[in-house]
This record gives sequence, C-alpha cells and structure tokens, in this order.
Amino acid sequence: MLELDELGDSRTRILEILRKGRCTLTDFKNKLDISPTAIRQHLEILEKNSLVDKMPLRYGAGRPKYVYGLTDKADSYFPKAYETLAQDLLTTIVDKWGKKELMNTLQEIAKSRGKELSNNIQGKTEKERLSNAVNIMNEMGYYIDLEKDKEGYCIKVHNCVFSNLIKNHESLVCNHDHTLFQTILDSKIKKDRSRTQGAEYCSFHLIKD
Repeated sequence: MLELDELGDSRTRILEILRKGRCTLTDFKNKLDISPTAIRQHLEILEKNSLVDKMPLRYGAGRPKYVYGLTDKADSYFPKAYETLAQDLLTTIVDKWGKKELMNTLQEIAKSRGKELSNNIQGKTEKERLSNAVNIMNEMGYYIDLEKDKEGYCIKVHNCVFSNLIKNHESLVCNHDHTLFQTILDSKIKKDRSRTQGAEYCSFHLIKD
C-alpha cells in the first residue's frame, strides 16, 4: 500500500477529484494540468494499490472507455477527526458522570474486546499462545516484542495507539490497555516501564498464578 507521502501531488489530486464523484479520462483532462498519458499512468498505479477502481462505459465501437471511482481502501487517505471526537467524548463523560464511571466503562470495553480477540488464539504450548496473542496485538498497531528473561515472559510495547488521548487522560487510557492486554494474554501483568515517565517503551511482565 502506498504511504501518503508516496502518492505525489498528481495522484493526491486525482484522489481529491474522485472524492467528489466518479470521473472519466476526459474529466481528468479538464481538471488536471498533465498529459493524458501521465493521467493513465497515475490511474494504473492507484488501481494496482486498490485505491481506484473503474467501470466500463458503453459508447459503441472503438477504444473502451471507463469511469473511475474511489475504493473503500482510499478512504484512509482523507482527513479524519476521530481523535478530536474521542478526546471531547472522554472529557464530557468525566465532567458529567465522573472519572470512576468512565474508567469502569473503558474496562468493560477492554474486557469485551479482549475476549473477542482471544477466541482466535491457538497454540499447544504457552509460548505459541503468547506469540499468537502478540501477533493479534501487533495487528492492532501496538508494535510489541515478546521476550523471556529471569522473571519470565515480558512484552515491550513500542507504540501507543492512543498517544494523543494520553495527554489529557493518561490513567484512563493506560488502564484500558492494561486490561486489554491481560484479557488477550489470559494472564495478569505488571507494568515495569512507561513511556509517559520517560522510558523508550512500555513493558509488562506476565505474573504466574
């Protein structure tokens, strides 16, 4: 998948045009200050990356004509305001119902989500199950390493998927992740390091029963 900075000005402009509706090659010629050959090349690259699709138009004999549109995958390249809304929601809930109520709600969400994800964890040995659990968390964007030391298994979390929310709601967000990790790993954990306290990553050790 193309990264945002790999799109380039012309392909970015094509996506912006298609955001307002499907277009033919003729439409692009009227909206872009580049050659038809260049437009086709950009569209081919966007198609290969599943960002643009095309449908044939029937105009009789001659060279096939197509109308182009965005795929669902292309939606991720446009601005979003999820974090702003989440920040406002957390602040409003704390103001209206209190921090404890919100923390309990986030814990319930984490447990529910964790149980749902843990249903996909398989493995004959503890290490296999833990490795599969870590893979699931990495798919969520946490960038986790699983290691074993004299204290047992340790997970190192290199990315906080809620980093912007932590600025104003650190304890709430960290508690959510702690509960989520415990549920997915099916083990109690203790936190050893925290990025919010200056560490390069957050780390947790699994606690044996």
